[in-house]
Amino acid sequence: MVYGLVKEYLRLPDKEVHQRGNYFYVKEGFFEMQNYFRPLPLGFLWTCGHFLYLFGIYRVISQRLWVSWIVNFWYGTWGGLAVTGGNHRLWCHRSYDATLPLRIFLMLGQTMTGQYTVYSWSVGHRVHHKYSDSDADPHNTKRGFFFAHVGWLFRKEHPLVSMKERLYDYSDLERDGVVMFQHKYYYYIYAIMTLILPMIVQLILAGDTLLDAFLLSVVMRNISIYHDTAFVNSAAHMFGDRPYNDVIDPRENYYVSLAAFGEGYHNYHHSYPWDYKAGESTAGFNFTSLFIEIMAVFGLASNLRVASKEVVERGKAKTAKSRKGDIECHQNYHLDLLNGHPVEEEVQAAPIQTIPEPHAIVSSWAKQVARTRKLVEEDSCEFL
Repeated sequence: MVYGLVKEYLRLPDKEVHQRGNYFYVKEGFFEMQNYFRPLPLGFLWTCGHFLYLFGIYRVISQRLWVSWIVNFWYGTWGGLAVTGGNHRLWCHRSYDATLPLRIFLMLGQTMTGQYTVYSWSVGHRVHHKYSDSDADPHNTKRGFFFAHVGWLFRKEHPLVSMKERLYDYSDLERDGVVMFQHKYYYYIYAIMTLILPMIVQLILAGDTLLDAFLLSVVMRNISIYHDTAFVNSAAHMFGDRPYNDVIDPRENYYVSLAAFGEGYHNYHHSYPWDYKAGESTAGFNFTSLFIEIMAVFGLASNLRVASKEVVERGKAKTAKSRKGDIECHQNYHLDLLNGHPVEEEVQAAPIQTIPEPHAIVSSWAKQVARTRKLVEEDSCEFL
């Protein structure tokens, strides 16, 4: 039975699985069964959580808990922006700089979502970008929609994931005192921000029962934020157009952008991950970009980095050309962009260009863009 699960439901994609006693053999080598599966209670708790979610909806409607719902809506907005604007665009991609008050605000909101520490989240996401939709991707869509969306939580990660995670330098995260403080005291901060503070606010403002406070403040809010985030890893890698790079799987999905505060412009984002907008423009449902720009107005965010319009247009032209048959040059061009995920040194070395706007938002692009522009101008297919 276990072998059947490994072979069919939890199989390694595009590889034949061989069972030899308590070991399974794949191309990368042996690994023990008990090191490959997560404990079953996690799946049981996850299932129970969704039943409680439905029960919470019933309680909101039947008991008219509108004040509590509004309170948790704003808590959820804080948490969602902390994941997209903090976890993702600030700490993972260093697409802008943030002052200490803003970093603390984003760290507290991110802790509230229950998506573990900023450090762990960022490490996994950087590997996801480097090896997107491969065995080294923690939520590889090649294993199906369910796995990419939630199934990866019920399994030990593929051996290649941890192997690749150890190859990179995360000293920029380790130098951030806010990140490391949260990493050290995560469970204490999580208890305060998720269990204690929101429930107390709901009990005082709305006079709800403890059960209703738990359902809305803990169960419904956290599950909603998780699914909004997870659709970026699943739906935005499987459904939509690929105008910027049709070699990689991430796609432009406007429904995901609406649910995830602008994170659904995913083909653009994987092509130019250093851009703070994570999309070609801030129009549409890109609420995270609007939040970052508002923070820049108040001086809490600076050095907003962008991909130059010229580079983006050249990428789109390469994509259109590839669809007419010139595949090789297009692949090399975009693989270089993808592999050029900006590390700390590149971000620090990136030229800063001040935009003449009243709020003095700053933009720049990583050193990799300049190198790629030179390659494209020379019409070369050579890897950098």
